[in-house]
Amino acid sequence: MYINVEKGGNLYLASNDDRAKLSGMTIISGSSSVTLDQLNDFKSFKLLSNQLTIHSNLDLAVGANLKGYLYATTAIQADGILSN
Repeated sequence: MYINVEKGGNLYLASNDDRAKLSGMTIISGSSSVTLDQLNDFKSFKLLSNQLTIHSNLDLAVGANLKGYLYATTAIQADGILSN
């Protein structure tokens, strides 16, 4: 799945899903990638391009039952967050 985002923004995840399930999904931005379990541990993930790729190796039923939220900021929001 491809999602348009603003280059320079940050990506955040809020999730209480099982780490093993989160590890089955990967976010790719530019030349960087992170699994959802890693993103859940990080403060944020810098968006290096204007497009995210979400790749999953989970069964459809398992992926459909994940309950978390992904939030992509704008570059201006990310700069404001980083400067505070």
